Amino acid sequence: MRKSSSVTLDHVYFNYRGGIDGKGMLAKAFKRSSKVHGEALIAATDVVAANKIPKTIEKGVLDHYHKTQKILADDEIGHLSNTHPLTSKLGKEGIKNVRKAIQTATEFIINQLIYVEIEVNEGKLGEIRSIGHHYQYRWAYTSSVRIKNGKPRDCLTPTADELLPETQDENVTDIAPKKLTGARLLFGYVRNEENKIGKGVYDRLAGRIAFNHAVSVGVPDFLGEKSKGYCVPLKILGQPKSSAWEFYLQQGPENPPATYGDLPGDAGSDLAGRKFFYHQSSVQNVTDIATADQDEIKSDQATLARFICKSETQFKFAIRFSRLRSWELGALLATLQPHRLFKQGNPIGYAHKLGLGRPLGMGSVRISECRLNLCEPSVTNIEQKAIQDLVKMIGLSRASVKEHVLKWLKFHTYRRDNPKRFDYPRDKKDKIHTWHTNLQRKYSQLRRQNESTNWQDFCSEIDNFPPD
Repeated sequence: MRKSSSVTLDHVYFNYRGGIDGKGMLAKAFKRSSKVHGEALIAATDVVAANKIPKTIEKGVLDHYHKTQKILADDEIGHLSNTHPLTSKLGKEGIKNVRKAIQTATEFIINQLIYVEIEVNEGKLGEIRSIGHHYQYRWAYTSSVRIKNGKPRDCLTPTADELLPETQDENVTDIAPKKLTGARLLFGYVRNEENKIGKGVYDRLAGRIAFNHAVSVGVPDFLGEKSKGYCVPLKILGQPKSSAWEFYLQQGPENPPATYGDLPGDAGSDLAGRKFFYHQSSVQNVTDIATADQDEIKSDQATLARFICKSETQFKFAIRFSRLRSWELGALLATLQPHRLFKQGNPIGYAHKLGLGRPLGMGSVRISECRLNLCEPSVTNIEQKAIQDLVKMIGLSRASVKEHVLKWLKFHTYRRDNPKRFDYPRDKKDKIHTWHTNLQRKYSQLRRQNESTNWQDFCSEIDNFPPD
């Protein structure tokens, strides 16, 4: 029983560390009027009821909580790094103070109120799955864009035929991989102690294709003003980050969206696939790509570009290759000029995305002419034969393969008259980061509801992007 000068409360007093840092530094930097509490009063009847159901926090859950706190306090690559939207407001000293406050608040103190997530099975309380300082706490995902279940994702590791066998004759000094994937076959690989490919002379392989720098044909015209050195402050390019599971992971048709794993034991979903940038209408003016936001220009994420060539600038470059088999040459030619695969359209109907500023619509490059110069030409119509051998090798006649290739061609189709400009979703203040933050905050609130949560409206926000 605690008394004050005006009222008697039948409550129990607890210590409480509000906010991510326990002192509300981040909350107040975001909004000065934010209130952060250091005490909490819980109805005595609730405390008595809770004491009848004691719970133990498993070591794995506690370890994951400490991992989360470590990420929150990380000012190099973690939560407090220069990508945090409040960096400019807090300054270096402020970030340092927040980091120390998070570290101090990590360890629990006697009689402290914390929030937990508990499994509920048929109305009965199960195990504690996660813990935090306050009810809107965030925990570190169990997986990432590179790691799943504590191991590198399968799509990022060598295949079984590439890896060095676990059991091998130690007296054999050189062991070659059974097979290589196309990327390593053409561009080689370096030595990797964690994922060994081959042994001895086969533990590394030089690539057989090399690209040189492109050189402009004549003196190009540049975007921007000559008096300013043709400098253009670009809009921020580094968003959204790979932590945006709503785009980077495969999403199912129903139920909660897939994340990188919300709880210990939840591995999360698989990657959605390779990241592509849509071709857009030609960048004609600086206003299409430049930012006028002074905060963006001054931020650590700012990019200042110079000598941006205007559209229709022509370049020339050379590709050197050696010892390519016929179908490998066909793969190189088809990649450069996709129209060769189906013998339809023309070279300028397709384009690649190269260089800086691809999210802003820059970097669409069409390869209109491709000349083949062989040191020892021995086959007539070698280009035609190379494509035919490629088609046979990949089994393009099979419906599944053809569907995959057509999807690849769709992304490379270039329409000069395309009036539509694509962009990442933004909030009302034209911020990409905040749109994702708001979406993930809403997700955190929804998943704390019961099993009957209606995810349809929420999932529609994700399904509406990217555009078809």
